[in-house]
Amino acid sequence: MKRIIIYILFFAFFVGSNVTVDAISSSEYDDGYVKIGETVIPFPEYMPGTFFTKNGQACTCHDVSSIDCIASGPYCNCIRIVNVGGTEVDLLSVQCIGFARYCFYRLFGFTDTYQNTSLFYNAGTLYYGQVNSNSVKDLISSVKPGAHIRFKLANSEHSVILLSQNNDGFTVYQCNSGGNGILTESCIVSTKTYTWESFAAYAYRGITFANMPNKYPENLEYSDTPFDSGAYTVGEYLLTANLRLRGGPGTEYEHLDTLPEGSVVKITEVMGDWGKTNFNGKDGWISLKFAQYIGLGTVISPKKDSGIYVQNGYIYSVKHGLNAKEFLASFHNIGLVTDCKDEDIVGTGNRVSIIKDGEVVLTSTVVIVGDVNGDGWLTTVDLTATKAHLSGNSLLSDVYSLAADINGNGLISTTDYKSALYIIAKSK
Repeated sequence: MKRIIIYILFFAFFVGSNVTVDAISSSEYDDGYVKIGETVIPFPEYMPGTFFTKNGQACTCHDVSSIDCIASGPYCNCIRIVNVGGTEVDLLSVQCIGFARYCFYRLFGFTDTYQNTSLFYNAGTLYYGQVNSNSVKDLISSVKPGAHIRFKLANSEHSVILLSQNNDGFTVYQCNSGGNGILTESCIVSTKTYTWESFAAYAYRGITFANMPNKYPENLEYSDTPFDSGAYTVGEYLLTANLRLRGGPGTEYEHLDTLPEGSVVKITEVMGDWGKTNFNGKDGWISLKFAQYIGLGTVISPKKDSGIYVQNGYIYSVKHGLNAKEFLASFHNIGLVTDCKDEDIVGTGNRVSIIKDGEVVLTSTVVIVGDVNGDGWLTTVDLTATKAHLSGNSLLSDVYSLAADINGNGLISTTDYKSALYIIAKSK
């Protein structure tokens, strides 16, 4: 890929920055820069070796039980409130996740916190037992630089920002952990490079989310870096424009057909920026510059406009009354099936599976708000069942109790019952 970040620009940015003696300077740093929109990461004020703290030194308050780091009081060195261009931003967190939210704000103009859920989406979650080199590659390859990735550790979780990736692995930008040439200290900034295998071994307990903005900046540029190639791989791609199917890997070859934007195709061979596929019975090549790798072998991926999201093995926010055919059209996946027929209504408890090479590789269960009898609708029958649960006469079990918990607070209460009544009244 072209070298399109001019390093002189970085020296201009870096002049006057307060960094520690051990920080890596822009001239020493070799993990590569990424320009997203008009913002470049790593930030010149937070190069590897600096600290995301109030005084630019290592934090000493993490293990002091009397100090609440998130409260960010006078005795805590962690940063929770940041000033960006004159705007006070509450990150609602500190340490690694605080830094990740700071990066997200700098790149996209908002934090990926609960106040802004309409502005971003989770590209996927992997649970214990699902994490392997292939599933990690599928998930990470479906997002772009700047994505906030959070994964489980033995006694906590860790947040990183995706910096760059290629066919062999990826590099992250992070805080509160050591990395490439940087030893671990509290709140230290670093970059770290993983292969797909090494990350799967590190994050085997699960990947909680990979947050991306709904509207991604158009400009994406890389500097010279071992992970700047943007190497394409075989797998499944979502077309982001109408593409011509050509007889060979280049614009000089014959135009065979046109694939519509939004199509999902399987690429079986890659040559440079071109991928080989089959469309309408014709073998040909398309430009992968206008396609997004989604590699959905082990990740169930809803389309953004569907409103559906997947979490902890369940599929939420499915509309009432969708038949299986309509429901499956809400996902990008190839090889996604339900346990009901095309014209049957999908209800709470129905299972959705990814089939790969004739085998089931992942299954999730549908949860439809208020639908506690599994027929795909919210009716007075569901109200009766919820009322029986509240009175203790007939308790709802498993997935049906999730459907009854309309406000999502983990409890079934009269508030949920009243919400169901309101939804029914409103629909009528």
